[in-house]
Amino acid sequence: LFTAAGGSQAVNLGNSSVVTITGGGTFSGTPAMDQWKSERVVIADTSGMYSWDGTLFHSPGSLATISVTVGGSGYTTTPTVTFTGGGGVNATAVATLASGAVTQINITAVGSGFTAAPAIGFTGGGGTGTTAVAFIMPTGMNGEAISSYSGRVFVFNGRLFSYTAPNTWYDVNTANAAGSSTITEGSLRQKIFAAKALDNYLYVFGDSSILILGDLKVTGSITTFSQTFLSSTTGSTLPNSITALERAILFVNKYGVYALFGASVQKVSKGLDGIFPKIDFSQPISAGLAQIYNILCYVFSFTYQDVNSNRSLQALLFDGKWFLTSQGPALTRVAPASINGVLSIWGTSGTDVRQLYSNTTATIATTLVTGLYDL
Repeated sequence: LFTAAGGSQAVNLGNSSVVTITGGGTFSGTPAMDQWKSERVVIADTSGMYSWDGTLFHSPGSLATISVTVGGSGYTTTPTVTFTGGGGVNATAVATLASGAVTQINITAVGSGFTAAPAIGFTGGGGTGTTAVAFIMPTGMNGEAISSYSGRVFVFNGRLFSYTAPNTWYDVNTANAAGSSTITEGSLRQKIFAAKALDNYLYVFGDSSILILGDLKVTGSITTFSQTFLSSTTGSTLPNSITALERAILFVNKYGVYALFGASVQKVSKGLDGIFPKIDFSQPISAGLAQIYNILCYVFSFTYQDVNSNRSLQALLFDGKWFLTSQGPALTRVAPASINGVLSIWGTSGTDVRQLYSNTTATIATTLVTGLYDL
């Protein structure tokens, strides 16, 4: 959860416990987030790039990781890890031994203020010959969209996108094949709003265009890739509506719901054409997947401008058909989650978190308008 005050929290959906990750004032915009492997989330914000592994929160200028390059030998007790240079403070780490050698270094406090990676040293323990290298979280890698793709982290800021070195979420050294590029084509009218990885490609969404990046290759220290525009007329400014469904990507813009099937962009919301003019796009639009009565549905939530008052509604798609639900009058955002392999969708009215469509036993209140529409 990202708060209006610029803080963040994590909710355990199994037992409802809440962990405060950061206090207010950390984030300056609306953060974007993606998952890196099964070990952490990576976060992009206009103030920089961040990471959280469930325990440690890494901000720009803090320690990211420490890798042992030579384990050394002869240790009878664990040596003390020391830091020299780099301009930062308050970083701590502990070493792990096996057979008299240092095998791993775990960061216990990430510190702050590093402008360069500090030198890693070892004192005590009776051993010698150990060397290690540290990496710090990059500074200046700020943006409004982020995606883990092809063993790297991509961060998007305006027309610029930056990417880490192969198989890292933190290394931005160009000597290690990290880099950046700027999309200059006029088909990207304003800026990049979102990015989604699927089927070996990275789909990049502009306000009225869609670009795919692919075929990443490294030659020496240079990363090359292909750039192909799929559409120069259709895109999305609503990043929280973009969801992968099987081999397609669904997304919402102000004209409807669209699906990307490979290189084809198709509108899938003809049945909602009468509703879209009444959607309040100044309010949050969000979406996700949920299994409802064991049927996988695409759910997008919006504010509908009714005759007398605004209503929070959800449009659900399955098997080419649409139906509408109401999951609370003040629902503002929804987000998907997978719990033990079961997809579900959760919502908030601003101060709560609750699972939607969770009651499968109560009678559903239904208003039958006509038999001429699906369902």
